[in-house]
Amino acid sequence: MPDQYELIATSVTSALGIRLREIFPSVTWYRETIPAQLLVYPHFFVTQLSVNATYERRNYRIIDYLATIRYREVADPSSITGSLQERLDDTGIKLLSELESITWGDMPVTLRDRYTEKVEGVLHFFCNVSVMAKKPIELGPLQEQLSTSINRR
Repeated sequence: MPDQYELIATSVTSALGIRLREIFPSVTWYRETIPAQLLVYPHFFVTQLSVNATYERRNYRIIDYLATIRYREVADPSSITGSLQERLDDTGIKLLSELESITWGDMPVTLRDRYTEKVEGVLHFFCNVSVMAKKPIELGPLQEQLSTSINRR
């Protein structure tokens, strides 16, 4: 289980990107915006859209991430006729069938609420990633000042 609340967006996007590389070894993936002239096609763009902390129990909390993966086959969708929709459908089916979980640290995490949409020649894959995180222990003022001294006689 990942430690503390150190579950940050780059962790989600990195874990998704690593799994994408396993499923689609020849396709480039990005998690940060780069200039359009440097993009390699086809590519995936992985984004964490939102994060929500819910359900606190003892020292643990459930952290829910909504993530999206955009898939672009070409820079200009109008340059390809006919088969672009079929390619997007094939990629969407492969994502839905093979991207069921990711590995986060040493922990497998199941993706929930997975679905795809095609908009103007771009495939969008949405999923929820839920992980349990250990809540950091907050020390009170006296605990922070507490020290140990050992006297030798």
